[in-house]
Amino acid sequence: MSATAIRPTHGRTRPYRHEVRSELLAAARTTFLAKGYGETSVAEVAAAAGYTKGAVYSNFGGKPELFAEVCRAEFGTTMAEVLADLLRAAADAGDARLPTEAAGRLADLVMDRLALQAAASEFRGLALRNPELAEVYTMMRHDQIEALAAALEEQQLLGATASLEDARQVAGLLLGVINSMALDRAAAPELYPRSRLVATMARLVRGLLA
Repeated sequence: MSATAIRPTHGRTRPYRHEVRSELLAAARTTFLAKGYGETSVAEVAAAAGYTKGAVYSNFGGKPELFAEVCRAEFGTTMAEVLADLLRAAADAGDARLPTEAAGRLADLVMDRLALQAAASEFRGLALRNPELAEVYTMMRHDQIEALAAALEEQQLLGATASLEDARQVAGLLLGVINSMALDRAAAPELYPRSRLVATMARLVRGLLA
């Protein structure tokens, strides 16, 4: 039995590497969302995707790295593009106000990722006491901040004179607020009804662009 696959794919003995990674990531996302980080096992993810544990280790290195890849896919380039679009909408408004529709999209970005944010918070808590996890968490958050900062700088959404470090500071602040509010809403939904999230996001972006 192969350490990578336990079933043929499209008539081949072995599936392509990119197919293995994609299927493992999809299975990992579903499992992490349902059970959180701590209660999810490598064997469980591998079995859900139709592979053995060796496929996870050979493609990602282990559970921490697999989880980091799920988070990168969920909060990385896609989130950077969405947030950059929203900040551009605010800048285009001319009076530093975030249009209601754009603020609503940002609020939905918070609400749609509650379960994964909770798992990421769990991962961060474990990283506080585990240097190896801390290294993986640091790289994961670094990549998220850099992706958003690059989008902010490329489109000059903070002004033509803003530096990359300025963009990194804004990216870190914005992502931090989104993460915190997502966790608060997951734990106590009544604190953040959607209308409050929309108003909060509009106020936040106004401040960032001021």
